[in-house]
Amino acid sequence: MNASRTYTAIFEIDSGVSQGFGIVYSEKYEERENITASNDEEAMLLTAKRAAYWARESLSNPNTCRTDVKITSLLEGNRTINQKTTTSLVKKLDFLRFENNCALLSLTREEKLLIRVFETQRKQTAYIKGR
Repeated sequence: MNASRTYTAIFEIDSGVSQGFGIVYSEKYEERENITASNDEEAMLLTAKRAAYWARESLSNPNTCRTDVKITSLLEGNRTINQKTTTSLVKKLDFLRFENNCALLSLTREEKLLIRVFETQRKQTAYIKGR
């Protein structure tokens, strides 16, 4: 049994922000999150899931019509995890692109809309099957 280890994931999020009235401004900011995992591969998988969350839930940048989430660092203490090497070991992460050895996930407005439609349909189907 592997002991849990704590990693720090640092994300650079290029998205949009609105203060109401239907006006969206571009915004770039950084988020840090602690990730608990048993190994580097699991940490990278969980970090990619968080990147997908930020990409899905953030407003799109009005200049690019998408949200970009770059995993700028994945650290375990002072040790930097090589994202490209670790990602190649995890088959579920083939949707990530790389820019300067940092994993990058982009979602357009249309992709976010499709995700919402499929999530709603999946929930409705589960509800009907549960009857």
